[in-house]
Amino acid sequence: MSQERDTDDAPRKKKSGSVLSLMLLGLLGLGLTGFGVSSYSGGTITKIGSVGEIDISVDEYARALRAEMASAGQQFGITLNIEQLLAFGMDAQVRQRLIAGAAIENEAARIGLSVGDRRVAVEIGSMNVFQNANGTFEDPVS
Repeated sequence: MSQERDTDDAPRKKKSGSVLSLMLLGLLGLGLTGFGVSSYSGGTITKIGSVGEIDISVDEYARALRAEMASAGQQFGITLNIEQLLAFGMDAQVRQRLIAGAAIENEAARIGLSVGDRRVAVEIGSMNVFQNANGTFEDPVS
């Protein structure tokens, strides 16, 4: 009798399993349908976020990720790919660094903080690219 019950339940289990798998495939298909959509408003995504009035662009984020991959690759002595970068959580570190920089930039703009001309002149004068053979500042325009 118990064998008869087991064989009767087998088709039901098989049918419920196939219905469940079809439902999951349907949901997966619906999810992937929107994968290629750039946004619901029809535009393209140009920023990953903003802090106050300061936007963090997708290009800026991509450049920072590439720089982080190159830096980490040099440090570890290997060439990292994006999957490894994500596995190490470096994408989150890059986002945090960009957010912190945007927050500082936004706050500086909010309170009117800027670098003076004298400080800019000192920084430019100390750059090797603007120094002559004697190590003194040489204006490339003159």
